Amino acid sequence: MAAARNKIESLQALRAVAALCVVAHHAFRAVTVNADPALGLPEPRLLFNEHVVEIGAFGVDLFFILSGFLMVVIAGPYVEGRRPKADFIVQRIIRVWPLYALATLLFLALKLAAWAVRGGPIPFDFDPLRLLSLAFVPSFNENGVLQPIVGVGWTLNYEFLFYLVFLAALVAGTRHVFATLCAFLAVVFAVGLALPADTAAGAFLANPILFEFLFGGAAAVLWQRGLLPKASGWPLVALGLALLWAFAFVPNESVMRFLARGLPCLLIFAGILVLNDRIAWPRALVF
Repeated sequence: MAAARNKIESLQALRAVAALCVVAHHAFRAVTVNADPALGLPEPRLLFNEHVVEIGAFGVDLFFILSGFLMVVIAGPYVEGRRPKADFIVQRIIRVWPLYALATLLFLALKLAAWAVRGGPIPFDFDPLRLLSLAFVPSFNENGVLQPIVGVGWTLNYEFLFYLVFLAALVAGTRHVFATLCAFLAVVFAVGLALPADTAAGAFLANPILFEFLFGGAAAVLWQRGLLPKASGWPLVALGLALLWAFAFVPNESVMRFLARGLPCLLIFAGILVLNDRIAWPRALVF
């Protein structure tokens, strides 16, 4: 039981690290590239390098790898018929959707209140296609950026797509869930490439960031089979951090993000798995 609890705590701690990095990334952008010039903010001394500002976004890539890992690890009971496959997607909806829907509705309420005061045309986000954002359907915002009503929710759109593809892999009924998952995700990506790039579906499905979920799934397979060498923990973490900084010049919007951010995060993640029994995570971080 202690070993199992430690495994969960390592993943929880990594979630905390990823979340804090993403929060820091958005906070740094708010006082640099997204700062209103009219405010006359002084240039933050520690954020003179744009790479420092942008690199915090790797928390998203770490989250995707975590998701891929966890899905493959928990697949057993569903594959063996000990748990109904429908339970998988129901639990994911309960875990993800209510708070996301609440945040979206609150954001819409604020926009509606502002519109009622100022008047003018109905806000763009009340377009029916945009309102499908509540169901994780991607669309372009008024600036032509592929983002839901609550912009940072774009990551949840990909999470839920992955859940659906994983459910399809479970329903396929093969015992080789990871191989089936790879095949299905490759089909999704190919469909995206076949669609016009200027459509929301095409831009969304053809983003190679999808493969970061497979990175996590591959880590799960190696971990379950005991193929991660015990002595590789710190070297993997150090190499991942070094590569993360070395490729910091690659923009977060680049199609190469899944390599520039995803592969370093995979190395860090694999290293933490190896070191799991040797790391005592602070309780506050796990919480």
